[in-house]
Amino acid sequence: MTTNVVTRSFGNSRMGCFVDPTWTLTSERVQQAGVRVLGQLKLDDPRGAEGQLLAVADLTMSDGKVHNVLFVCDMSNNVYAFDADSFTLLWKRNVGRPITITKQWDMWMINPFWGILSTPVINLTTRVLYCVSTSSMNGTMEDAVYQLHALHLADGSDQAPSLVLNGATYQPPSHAPRQTLGAIPRKQRPALTLVSEGDHDTLFIPFGSFLESAPTNLGWVVAVDVSNPAHPTIAATWSTGSGFYPGAGIWQAGQGLSVDENQNLHGLTGNGGFDPPTGNFGNCFFRLAYSPSSNSAPAKLQCVDWWSPYSDAGRAGDDPTLATPSSSPPDDMGPVPTNAVNNTSNAHIVGDEDLGSGGALPLPRSLTGFDKDIIVGGGKDGIFYVLDGANLGQTQRTDFAAAKIAGNWAKLLSPPWAATYNAIGLDLAPTRLDTLPSAFGGYTRHIHGSPVGYKSPDLGMMLFVQGENGTVQAVRLNADFSLTWMAAGQEVASQGMPPPGGMPGGMLVLTARADGDNTAVLWALMPWYGNANTTITPGRMVAYGANWVNAAGPNLVKLWDSADWDIKYMHAKFNILTPFNNRLFVPSYDGRILVMG
Repeated sequence: MTTNVVTRSFGNSRMGCFVDPTWTLTSERVQQAGVRVLGQLKLDDPRGAEGQLLAVADLTMSDGKVHNVLFVCDMSNNVYAFDADSFTLLWKRNVGRPITITKQWDMWMINPFWGILSTPVINLTTRVLYCVSTSSMNGTMEDAVYQLHALHLADGSDQAPSLVLNGATYQPPSHAPRQTLGAIPRKQRPALTLVSEGDHDTLFIPFGSFLESAPTNLGWVVAVDVSNPAHPTIAATWSTGSGFYPGAGIWQAGQGLSVDENQNLHGLTGNGGFDPPTGNFGNCFFRLAYSPSSNSAPAKLQCVDWWSPYSDAGRAGDDPTLATPSSSPPDDMGPVPTNAVNNTSNAHIVGDEDLGSGGALPLPRSLTGFDKDIIVGGGKDGIFYVLDGANLGQTQRTDFAAAKIAGNWAKLLSPPWAATYNAIGLDLAPTRLDTLPSAFGGYTRHIHGSPVGYKSPDLGMMLFVQGENGTVQAVRLNADFSLTWMAAGQEVASQGMPPPGGMPGGMLVLTARADGDNTAVLWALMPWYGNANTTITPGRMVAYGANWVNAAGPNLVKLWDSADWDIKYMHAKFNILTPFNNRLFVPSYDGRILVMG
C-alpha cells in the first residue's frame, strides 16, 4: 500500500522522513540509475506552489474511478487534484481572488499574486482537504480576508462554508487590551496542523507577519474545531505578544507546528519583545496545550512552557533583561516601546536573527531509546538547541543578566551546537549576548524549517540540515543528548555568491523503503546560485546516501545531482519535494511541478 502524504513533512512530528514499504527509489538504485523527468504538471499561477504537495492513494473520485491523487494549492488561490500516474487534471477549484502584490505586502515583488501560502492538510477520515486563502474582492491588501476552506477530496466542492478568520480575538494576560486578528499585518505561511484526539478534530492555524516594525506584528495560533466537518468553528486563540511589544511572529519557513506524543504543540517564534509574565514570547521555543470545549468550559489554548536563548535587547548590546531594546518595561502597560534606531521595533537592529526561521522537532524516547523526550531546533544563527521535552525551562528576562545567564544555558540538555558551520573557537553560550555569531566567514548560515530526523539502523539517531551558503551536514544525537558531527555533502547552496550570500539553504526530505533497512536517500533542494529570497533562482536537486556516511569518511556519498543531468527548474524558496507512489513531485518556481522517477 502506497504511503499517503496528508501533512507537511509527512507527520505531525515534522520528521521529514517518508517511509514506504513499496518504495523503489532506494540509495542503491538512485546511485546506479539516477532519476529522470517523467513529465510535468502546469499550474495557472506564474510561480506556483509555496506549500508542500499532498497525495492520497486509491481515492474514488467524482468520475467513479479509483485514482492515486496529487493535491496542489497555488498562489492564485487555485486548488488542483491531479492523477499522480497519468498527470491528468481531475478537478480544479478557485477559492477567491488573491491579493495583487505590492511592496507593502512583499518588498521583493517576486509573487505577482498572494493567495494560498501555507501547506494544507487532509483529514482522510472525512475525506476533506483544509487550506487557508488570502483573498480580496478587489485584489487590494486593504480588503484582505483570511478564510479557511474545507474541500471534498473527490471533486473540490465545499464540505462547509468558508470560515473567515479575521475578527478572531485573544485576551492577553494581565490587563493588556483584547486583540483582534486582522489580515493586513499577517502572513499565514506555516503549514496547517490537524490533531485528532477522541471525538475531537482540531485544526491549528499559525500566523506570522510582514510588517515587522509595526505594533501589530505578532504571532497567532487559531484553533478551529472541525469535529463536525459541516460546521467548523473558531474554538480558541493564542497570541505570542500582549500588543505592548511588537514581534514574535510564527513563520518557521513554512514548517507547521509540531505535535508531541502528549498532543502538545511546539513551535519557535521570531524577533520580538520578551516578557513571559505579560505574555510576550519573542525568540522562544514554546509548548501549547489545548483543551477542547466541554459542557462545563470553553476550549482553551495556552502556553504552558517555553525557553529562549537570548533577548533582542541583549543581541543589540543593550541591557539584556529589557523586554525590547532601548526601552524600559512599560509603566502600567503604557505606550509601545520602540528602538532608538529609526524609531522602529526590534526587527532590524539585531541583524534580524530570528530563532523562528526554524521549526521544533520533537524526538520521543519511544523513537530514540533515550531516557527523555527531547525537542531540537534552531534558527538564523545556525545553532541547534537540545531541550528537555517535559521541561523546557521557562526562561525569564532576569535570566539574561550576566550573573544568571549561565543558569539559562544550563537548562539545555547539552551545549548549543553550530549545526551549519564549524564553530571552533566561538562561544555559543556567551555571557554577553551581543557576541553571539550571526554569520561565519562573512556568510549567513540560517536554518529554515526543521532538520530531518532519522534513526539509522546502524548509525543511530541522526539529524540532517543544510544552512544558507553551506553544505548538507549530518549530525549524530547521542544518548547523553550531546551532538557529534558525522559528515557533510560537498554541494554549496547559493554557490559563488558574494558575502553575505543567498537564501534559503537546502530544503530536505528523506525517503526509505522501510524502517530498519539501509535504503535511505536524503534529497536536498537548494538554490544553485543566487538569492532565492530576492530573485527567481535556478534550483539544484541532490541525492545523498543517508546511511552511507562511513563508506566515504567525512563526506556524505552523493548518489545523484540534477546539475549532472541538465535538469532545469527554479528553486521554490521554502518548499520541499513530495515522494509518492515511487515518484518525486518537485515544485518549480515557474508554475510547474516536475514529476521524476
